[in-house]
Amino acid sequence: MDLQPLREFIAQHNLETQPAFSLLDVVSELGDVAKVLLKSTDYGQRPTDTDSTQMREAIGDLMFAVAYLSTLYDVDPEAALWESVRKFESKLQSRPET
Repeated sequence: MDLQPLREFIAQHNLETQPAFSLLDVVSELGDVAKVLLKSTDYGQRPTDTDSTQMREAIGDLMFAVAYLSTLYDVDPEAALWESVRKFESKLQSRPET
């Protein structure tokens, strides 16, 4: 995944932060995703609204925060995602059947 446009956007708008603050931003955005889910389901009393504009926006903000954090460590987030999928798949395949 080419993160150069994101790096340029961050620099252009003077949004650089230290890794610890970037991580706090990720956690904050994840909290926003949880808040949207809780509110949209009336705290689990209604089914999830899968066509929620608010959820799409909250997940987009979370992804932005994660992508920025990945630039600080020179990690390709797409490659890291697929590496995690393969690792999870391997764990599932080695799990005993019940």
